[in-house]
Amino acid sequence: MAKSSMFGLKGMAKSAMKVGKFGADLAKPVASIAGSAIVYEASKPRSPKTVKLLRKGIEAFQRGDYSAAYRYFQKAADLGSGDAYYAMASMHSDGEGVEKSEVRAFELFKRGADIGDGACARETALRYMYGPGVEISNQKAYDYCVIAAKKGDPRGTALLGYFYESGVVVSQNCHEAADLYKLAAKENDSYALYRLGVLYLEGLGVGKNRPKAFDYMYKAAHAGQIGAMTELAIFYINGTGTPVNYEEAFKWSKLAADKGSVSALNNLGWLYNNGYGVPKSEDEALKWYKMAMDAGSETARNNYNKLMANR
Repeated sequence: MAKSSMFGLKGMAKSAMKVGKFGADLAKPVASIAGSAIVYEASKPRSPKTVKLLRKGIEAFQRGDYSAAYRYFQKAADLGSGDAYYAMASMHSDGEGVEKSEVRAFELFKRGADIGDGACARETALRYMYGPGVEISNQKAYDYCVIAAKKGDPRGTALLGYFYESGVVVSQNCHEAADLYKLAAKENDSYALYRLGVLYLEGLGVGKNRPKAFDYMYKAAHAGQIGAMTELAIFYINGTGTPVNYEEAFKWSKLAADKGSVSALNNLGWLYNNGYGVPKSEDEALKWYKMAMDAGSETARNNYNKLMANR
């Protein structure tokens, strides 16, 4: 069976732009991570004037008066509001009422990050990892992940875990990665839940524990993490931490395929070819194998050619 990509980070950048920010409580100090240099800091409280400007900006945006919304956000940004920088950056990224410019969006996210806003730091890190709007720099991405994590941003904390798990920029340390993922998982961050599932499955930084691996993968899949959906299907196929259940395997493979998982396309072909969870159908198997093959899967190409040769 094909597996999902190693870390499942690509594609996160654009989706993360849609993460809601307004109305959320400011990050509060929490306990530092054992063995980690990360110590969480309280964010600067919003002043009554800033709150009023943000509220007016949101109201103007919701009624479609983007010019007024941008003016209010700009005034709030001038008072040092990271929320406002986040809003203006998102408007430029989406081209809502202002010039669509990923370069300008990056500049505004970075300004917010540089005054200590966790969500802006997370977006800045993601853009340094994948773009758009700036030259890729893993070192700078790591630096802004640290800022985001210190401010208690769950996704920023999970991204920092990625650096420790993969050994990019810093020395590989799966124990540290697990600690960071666990902290982000407390806030139900889907990527952190997904990676904890992988770590418990493989015994990296934590004791190997298949039931725990399944539990984390299940939570991540239900939270919409595509890599976790793909892996959860494989858990059901192999009976990893849970009884074998081909119907569930098909369901999660289809959900993942609908969201763009190439591995899930191949898995659907495998399920149809073997008649697991669905009526056996070589035609359906070939259809899904071809879709995965056309998307670049060599495993699917081999499966397709083997099935065609045996017909």
